[in-house]
Amino acid sequence: MALVRQPVMEPVTWPTMSRMGAVAVARVRSGTRVVVKQNPPTSPAGP
Repeated sequence: MALVRQPVMEPVTWPTMSRMGAVAVARVRSGTRVVVKQNPPTSPAGP
């Protein structure tokens, strides 16, 4: 699916899908592990 959408929405799939996709997939794969890694003690509010 990503290979087919790349040529069509390349500029939108790279910056947006890269972050949204990575976070979505990471959350589903790691579950709560991603939340703990994304929210370190230095940045409790986030980026």
